Amino acid sequence: MGLSELEEHFLIEVGSRRGAAIAARVQGEEPTSGEIARARMATRALEKRMRDRPLHGDGRTTGRWLETDHLRDRLLGNLEHPRWSEVAERCLACANCTMVCPTCFCTTVEEVPDLSGDSVTRMRRWESCFTWEHSYTAAGPVHPTTQSRYRQWLTHKLASWHDQFGTSGCVGCGRCITWCPVGIDLTEEVAALGNEVPHG
Repeated sequence: MGLSELEEHFLIEVGSRRGAAIAARVQGEEPTSGEIARARMATRALEKRMRDRPLHGDGRTTGRWLETDHLRDRLLGNLEHPRWSEVAERCLACANCTMVCPTCFCTTVEEVPDLSGDSVTRMRRWESCFTWEHSYTAAGPVHPTTQSRYRQWLTHKLASWHDQFGTSGCVGCGRCITWCPVGIDLTEEVAALGNEVPHG
């Protein structure tokens, strides 16, 4: 299913039988040909913006691209690359990227007492691996720095996710890039780590 945001509502486009079954349960109206045309124009404009984005302010343009060949090995083989500290200097650890990512699933558990003190409710709450508390143990945080948290997030999403689930943890939606207040682009960070698989 594809969801296009128009000014006054959303346009749902169905690409499978399962998607059609879900869409059938949504109350709505059939789109007009004008609404379909506006959704297509918006998609083309976004594609052009992504394709023609400036590269490092030098006037050249490049499309957004993530080279996935040997990506797992490239990332896990470059855990001490200087780029990790460079991106950490820009990263606010605000957790926006993880909150908008459709595949992030980190949680924490909270125990909340009632006002009488007679009972406690244990609740699971959505959490981000970018928070200092997320990896906290009795010995302290496992990932005490923004650098280690960013590296953990990116290598989990694009490398060890393959070990866990047999596929990438990135669906290519670009939400992490869009919602980053300092403009960190996952595709640029991966490219900066290089295309060589370290040996040794």
